[in-house]
Amino acid sequence: MNKFFIGLDLGQAHDYSALCVIEKINNSKTSKTASYHVRHLERFQLGTSYPAIVERVKELMRSQELNDDG
Repeated sequence: MNKFFIGLDLGQAHDYSALCVIEKINNSKTSKTASYHVRHLERFQLGTSYPAIVERVKELMRSQELNDDG
Protein backbone atom coordinates (compact mmCIF):
# COMPACT_ATOMS: atom_id res chain seq x y z
CA MET A 1 0.00 0.00 0.00
CA ASN A 2 1.26 3.46 -0.88
CA LYS A 3 1.42 6.19 1.73
CA PHE A 4 0.98 9.92 1.42
CA PHE A 5 2.84 12.57 3.39
CA ILE A 6 1.74 16.19 3.65
CA GLY A 7 4.17 18.99 4.35
CA LEU A 8 3.11 22.53 5.20
CA ASP A 9 5.36 25.58 5.53
CA LEU A 10 3.45 28.45 7.10
CA GLY A 11 4.90 31.75 6.02
CA GLN A 12 4.68 34.98 7.97
CA ALA A 13 3.08 38.15 6.60
CA HIS A 14 5.85 38.76 4.03
CA ASP A 15 6.51 35.07 3.20
CA TYR A 16 4.54 32.64 1.08
CA SER A 17 3.00 29.55 2.65
CA ALA A 18 3.44 26.29 0.77
CA LEU A 19 1.75 22.89 0.79
CA CYS A 20 3.18 19.67 -0.63
CA VAL A 21 1.84 16.11 -0.92
CA ILE A 22 4.35 13.31 -1.52
CA GLU A 23 3.45 9.71 -2.27
CA LYS A 24 5.71 6.88 -1.15
CA ILE A 25 5.54 3.99 -3.61
CA ASN A 26 7.04 0.67 -2.62
CA ASN A 27 8.97 -0.71 -5.57
CA SER A 28 8.08 -4.34 -4.82
CA LYS A 29 6.66 -6.42 -2.03
CA THR A 30 10.07 -7.97 -1.26
CA SER A 31 12.27 -4.91 -1.72
CA LYS A 32 12.84 -2.36 1.02
CA THR A 33 13.36 0.42 -1.50
CA ALA A 34 10.74 2.99 -2.36
CA SER A 35 10.18 5.88 -4.72
CA TYR A 36 8.78 9.24 -3.71
CA HIS A 37 6.59 11.25 -6.08
CA VAL A 38 5.38 14.82 -5.59
CA ARG A 39 1.62 14.62 -6.19
CA HIS A 40 0.62 18.15 -5.24
CA LEU A 41 2.49 21.41 -4.75
CA GLU A 42 0.74 24.65 -3.89
CA ARG A 43 1.87 28.14 -2.93
CA PHE A 44 -0.68 30.39 -1.25
CA GLN A 45 -1.04 34.06 -2.07
CA LEU A 46 0.65 36.48 0.29
CA GLY A 47 -1.71 37.44 3.07
CA THR A 48 -3.71 34.20 3.02
CA SER A 49 -4.98 33.70 6.56
CA TYR A 50 -3.93 30.67 8.59
CA PRO A 51 -7.56 29.55 9.02
CA ALA A 52 -7.98 29.60 5.21
CA ILE A 53 -4.85 27.49 4.82
CA VAL A 54 -6.11 25.03 7.43
CA GLU A 55 -9.38 24.69 5.50
CA ARG A 56 -7.42 23.95 2.31
CA VAL A 57 -5.36 21.27 4.10
CA LYS A 58 -8.54 19.70 5.48
CA GLU A 59 -10.09 19.71 2.00
CA LEU A 60 -7.03 18.05 0.52
CA MET A 61 -6.87 15.42 3.26
CA ARG A 62 -10.51 14.49 2.60
CA SER A 63 -9.93 14.07 -1.14
CA GLN A 64 -10.66 10.75 -2.75
CA GLU A 65 -7.11 10.51 -4.11
CA LEU A 66 -5.62 10.45 -0.61
CA ASN A 67 -8.29 8.19 0.88
CA ASP A 68 -8.82 5.63 -1.88
CA ASP A 69 -8.11 2.13 -0.57
CA GLY A 70 -8.26 0.65 -4.06
